[in-house]
Amino acid sequence: MARKHVLAVLGAAIVVSAAVFAASAASKTSRTTGDDPNNAKLTYWYWAESDAPGANAWLKKEVAMYEKAHPKVKISIVIQSTDTLTSAFTTSSQTKSGPDIATQ
Repeated sequence: MARKHVLAVLGAAIVVSAAVFAASAASKTSRTTGDDPNNAKLTYWYWAESDAPGANAWLKKEVAMYEKAHPKVKISIVIQSTDTLTSAFTTSSQTKSGPDIATQ
């Protein structure tokens, strides 16, 4: 009889815990601003001007068009030099502070 009582109490405790957890999870927003792809500040490392003359102007134009279509997204273009690229990536990976986007 005591064993049935203990099992009933444990079962009730599990049900109450699950209900509290579900209520707590439901009361929070499902996404944070950092998870919202339409609300972001991004850093874009780019180094193609040396490989393709005119690439910087083209990229700035494309980023401006994207930001106009997505007004809560801001993209900061950081032009990288081919000479310092490897050291910049090494340092950023060690400090976990690299760019959000990087292309050549």
